[in-house]
Amino acid sequence: MLLTSNRYFPARLEKGHLSSHEELRTAEPPDLQVSLSSNLQGDLAMPDVMVDRRGTPRYSIILVAEVTEFSSKTRLNARSSDLSRSGCYIDTLNPIPTGTSVLVRLFLGSDTFEAPGKVMYVSNGLGMGIAFNENLAPNQLAILDRWLAEATAQT
Repeated sequence: MLLTSNRYFPARLEKGHLSSHEELRTAEPPDLQVSLSSNLQGDLAMPDVMVDRRGTPRYSIILVAEVTEFSSKTRLNARSSDLSRSGCYIDTLNPIPTGTSVLVRLFLGSDTFEAPGKVMYVSNGLGMGIAFNENLAPNQLAILDRWLAEATAQT
């Protein structure tokens, strides 16, 4: 395969000659060459800014989700991809702005979990992280704890 570059695809493979990753790396123009070992060292040497600050474990649980902004009553239908006792990640192409107060409803079978929360971060075009308010209703906390216990048993 031959490595080519253009404005839209900086490094694109086309049918041709190269067969191994080593050949592929050495075929790149000098300004695009990257050592795999230097990439790994860079990741290991990263400062602690990327440390996970969650106080509770999260689980990969895909649920139907409904997120409603308190101020405008705008409702967004989406899905969750991660869930913890303190919050969730909602997959959506159109996330709600950071700092917005929301009502999160998650659905699994006949169960519905409902909690107020706040959008803590946004990944444009991908989704948003939502932290649940600290004082969840006991019946809602029981549903959440049951779902997390089931997720723990499956891991």
